[in-house]
Amino acid sequence: AHAYLAHGGPANLEQLARFLSDTVLLTGHGFEAPAPAPSWGPLDRTPAPDASGPLIAVLYYRAHHMSGNTAFVDTLCG
Repeated sequence: AHAYLAHGGPANLEQLARFLSDTVLLTGHGFEAPAPAPSWGPLDRTPAPDASGPLIAVLYYRAHHMSGNTAFVDTLCG
C-alpha cells in the first residue's frame, strides 16, 4: 500500500483503493501494480503562438504535476 502513496497521482490512488478492497474485503475487483512517476521531465503543453522568446526552465514541485495543478505554469510561460 505504501508504494501506491509513495508514487502518488490519481491513478495510483484508484489502484490503492482497489488493492485494499481486494486484500481486506476480498471483493475480487483486481488491481494493477503501482505506476512509478518520473522524478523530473518536460511538461507537455501547447506552445504560445508567439514563441519567439528565449527558452527557459521552470522548476516546480512534483506534487503539482502529480495532482494536475499546472495551470500556473501555463500562466507563467504563456
